Amino acid sequence: MGLLIGRAVFPAVFATKWKGQMKAGATAGAVTGLCAGLLAWLVIAHQYYGSLSVSTTGMEYPTNVQTICGDFGVCGDLTCHS
Repeated sequence: MGLLIGRAVFPAVFATKWKGQMKAGATAGAVTGLCAGLLAWLVIAHQYYGSLSVSTTGMEYPTNVQTICGDFGVCGDLTCHS
């Protein structure tokens, strides 16, 4: 769940709890976080393990990097558009 749709959690929470949240910021934050996370996930898996496969993309390090990069992409975009 976290790899693909986890980037929409911050925009969804901010949309319900923060009056300053704009539609463009929530949408761009989710899409930017998804793109940044997927890119980081695949690049790190290929760089560290030499190939892209189910086993290399499922390793712990690429998935942790994906989560961190995805969260920074979301938070940075929400800040810029809000």
